[in-house]
Amino acid sequence: MLQRSQLANQVEDCLIDVVNRGGDADTTGAVYGMAGLPGRWLSALDPVIRHACATRAEALAGL
Repeated sequence: MLQRSQLANQVEDCLIDVVNRGGDADTTGAVYGMAGLPGRWLSALDPVIRHACATRAEALAGL
């Protein structure tokens, strides 16, 4: 993420590039957190799924 962020003009471009690299790259992208995601990405999620994901993320962060 850091390597790509130096080359990206926008955070969104950086996240897309990192997540699309394959392997565990989606996990690397997730480290950025929901606060860094573009609002239109979050608003496209089903509210129930979004809440479930946020709840699980908070539980994992508390470990």
